[in-house]
Amino acid sequence: MLDSMQNTPLMVAGVEQPALILADEVTLSPKAEVVGVVVEGEPRAYFLTKMSSMVKHVVNDRAMTSVGATFPFTVTYCDQTECIRVLVPAEKSYDETTGIGTLGMLDGGLALQWNNQHFKQMDPIPGFKDYPHERTTWGEWLIKHPDSKAYVGDNNSDDPMHASRSGKP
Repeated sequence: MLDSMQNTPLMVAGVEQPALILADEVTLSPKAEVVGVVVEGEPRAYFLTKMSSMVKHVVNDRAMTSVGATFPFTVTYCDQTECIRVLVPAEKSYDETTGIGTLGMLDGGLALQWNNQHFKQMDPIPGFKDYPHERTTWGEWLIKHPDSKAYVGDNNSDDPMHASRSGKP
């Protein structure tokens, strides 16, 4: 019998075109954890509590390039293993999305799906490379990147780390 936490097959497309809000609009606590990334000069923060649901473990986003095209990237987060990964195409790409999704849990970690192939979250994925990111708090990220945009899920006030005041430190 398989341990239900070790293997839970469930094919879910990644979040596509995530709604991003300006830092001034965020009402979540400065203590809330985020994964921060700067892509094409654009700072972004992804609230980990908003990526904790199985259907939100993968966020496929894109940033505007200096030539006016979009550059796709993916942020992944497994709340069971606390593993974070940010992926970009290995070769410069102006596709609308990376198209990465999740397959649930495999051998105790997040399973990713791309191009009809399955991968453990930290496995090499053909055509992609890892991109620098930082796990920090919203308050710390905001000090370094006050012009950041943020992914706060579908509603930035439905989080247990919700603050009654602005999310600024």
